[in-house]
Amino acid sequence: MEAAGGRIESAIITGKVTFLIAGEKVECSIVEKMRQSLLVPREEGTKWTAYPNFHQNGLTSSGFLRVTITTYLRGGVKEWVETSSKKMGALMPEIVGRIMAAGPILIEWERERKEEARKRAEEEERRQERRRLKQRDEHRWAQFCAIATDWQERARLLSFLAEIESRCDAEVNVTIAEQQLSEWIAWAQQKIDSLDPFQKGVAGLFEKISASIPAAHPHWMDAQ
Repeated sequence: MEAAGGRIESAIITGKVTFLIAGEKVECSIVEKMRQSLLVPREEGTKWTAYPNFHQNGLTSSGFLRVTITTYLRGGVKEWVETSSKKMGALMPEIVGRIMAAGPILIEWERERKEEARKRAEEEERRQERRRLKQRDEHRWAQFCAIATDWQERARLLSFLAEIESRCDAEVNVTIAEQQLSEWIAWAQQKIDSLDPFQKGVAGLFEKISASIPAAHPHWMDAQ
C-alpha cells in the first residue's frame, strides 16, 4: 500500500486497518478466516491464539487470511479470502488496486454529495421565495379588499351624516357632553374622512398597501 502511494492511518489488534488514500479514509478488515471445530475437542490447556477474547467459542484457525473493504463502495462489500490454491501474495495486487481506487471514488462521492446538498439548498431557497411572494400577494389583495370595504362604508356613513345635517337646523345650538352639535358633526366627518383611501391619490392608495408588509422581516407571515 505504501509503495502504491497509500498510508496506514491506524491498525488495531482486532484486524481493523484504516488506510489514508488521497486524503480519504478507507477502512478494511484483515483477519484470519475461522472454521468450526465442533468435532475436534480442544485439549485442556492448549491455545491456538494469544488473543482468545477476540474469537468466538467453537471456532479455530484455518491458516488463511480474509481481507474485506468495510468502507461502503458502490457494488457492495469487496472481500478476498485466501485458499490453499491461491495465497494472499497472489491476491495482493488486486487488493491494493481496489483500495487505492477507493480514495478517488470517495472524493467523487463527497463532491457529488456537496453538489446535491447545494442543489437542495437552492431549491429550498426558491421554494421559500415562491411561498413568500405568494403570501405577500395574498396579503396585498386582502388589504385591497379591506380598503374597498372601507370605501363602501364611507359612502354609507356620508349618506347618514348628510341626513343628520339636514335634520339639525333646529338644534344647532344644542350641547351634548360639553360639546356643541356642530362639534359632534365635525368629529363624525373626521372619522369618515379617515376611511377615504384617495386622500393621497391613487398612488398613495397602493403605497399604503405596499407599506403594510414589514420589509425587514421576510418571514413575518410564519408567525401569523
